[in-house]
Formats: sequence, structure tokens, C-alpha cells
Amino acid sequence: MFRMMMCFCCMLCLSACGSAPSTELSLKEHSDALTDQGDDNLFALHFDVGEEAFSFAKISITAKNAEGKNYELSCTHADANSDGLWQQGESVTCKEPPINVFDASSVGKAISVQVSVQGEDGIYDVIASPQWTPEK
Repeated sequence: MFRMMMCFCCMLCLSACGSAPSTELSLKEHSDALTDQGDDNLFALHFDVGEEAFSFAKISITAKNAEGKNYELSCTHADANSDGLWQQGESVTCKEPPINVFDASSVGKAISVQVSVQGEDGIYDVIASPQWTPEK
């Protein structure tokens, strides 16, 4: 189950609106082209600005394919200080699941990405909803 935690303005850079704590992420597409196989490198999300840190073990990053189905992405955290927290200055790189979800037919189409963190109550709070438009 998901619920919105903050309102976000989505482009390549995301910033919180209103008086909620600000978290800004930027999305950068991976240099590899999409293939008709699984495990393609997709993009990196960089934590640009934010006072809060998130336990990476509780982060879920999904992307919606052309048919509207959400897929959990396999993501790796570049943890600069080995504390297990995704925080300002750190990046997460994401790849496709082992099955083919995104391929050449995805190029030029806006794909919804959702970054969520699991709260103490077990419910996932959406902290960002960037759009990714593959270029190759």
C-alpha cells in the first residue's frame, strides 16, 4: 500500500512543495541503450538536497511500463560513508528486472518512476515521482 508523503514537482529535478521538508533528486539516464533482454542499466537517481536520510533497505523504486504495469527495479546504493542511509550527495543506480520490461519501443516515451520508503507502520510513503524518458 502506498500513500503520498510530500507533493513533488517532477521534471529531472524534483523539489518538495509547501512547508514539508525538502528533498530534491535528479535523474540521469544510463549511457547504455535499452535492449530486448532483461537487466538493462536504466538510470541513476542522485540525492541533491535534503535534510532527511532514508534507510536504503526500506527504499522501493518502481517504474511503470507502456502497458501500465509497475515493476520493482534492482537498485544499488553508492553509500559514501557506509551507514546504510541514502542521503544528500549519494546516488542510486537502477536496472531493469531480469525480464525484459523496457526496450527500443520505450524510447521517447515518458515512464513514471516512483521512489518510496517504508514507514514504521509498514506502509510505503512516496517521496518522489520523477518521469524518465529513455533516449536510446
